Amino acid sequence: MRQKREQKEEQKRQDQEDRQMLAYTQRMPAEQRSAFMYKMKEDNLERATRLQARLTQRRQ
Repeated sequence: MRQKREQKEEQKRQDQEDRQMLAYTQRMPAEQRSAFMYKMKEDNLERATRLQARLTQRRQ
């Protein structure tokens, strides 16, 4: 039970960080955003993939 709650809290924290990062990247010019996402993929592939998916989702 405690582990489930901790997982939910961690997921909530990750979602909040992702939303903040998404807002940050959406304010960037397109070429700067591409460079930023490329660098981020090197640093953290999982998070970058999630953010890229959200960016793509919002554009549609």
